[in-house]
Amino acid sequence: MEGMTIIEFRDRVIREAEESVNKMEYRPFRKRGCLEGLRIAKSIEPLMDCFQQEIMMRHEIENAMRTEDKRGFSLAEREKHIEQFWEFRCATAQLEFVLESLKVGYHSIGLYDGPLSANAVIRYAAIVGVKGNQV
Repeated sequence: MEGMTIIEFRDRVIREAEESVNKMEYRPFRKRGCLEGLRIAKSIEPLMDCFQQEIMMRHEIENAMRTEDKRGFSLAEREKHIEQFWEFRCATAQLEFVLESLKVGYHSIGLYDGPLSANAVIRYAAIVGVKGNQV
């Protein structure tokens, strides 16, 4: 990752994701969630453990939201609950997106040797300008 720190890389991933969300997401609750997830991603130390802890905590909340007893909810209350769930889930998905990118950045400097997302590898290559098997 010559010429770019992991923080600069993370910030570039987030900036490009924000642009994509603002351009492509038309549902307000999902757009809010995506942008909130990216805001959280920028506020977390760019360490994989920090991201993984945040994501695990959010998965627990999502599970509770999914399994909440909705008997007695009116149709409007159900729709609001669904939107709240998807807003929260979209934020988590953005954290996962940034984490997958960070894994490639850490792999490139020898600090991660686990599986890598093909999309994240392509994103990394586009951002830092690597070619071939340099990742």
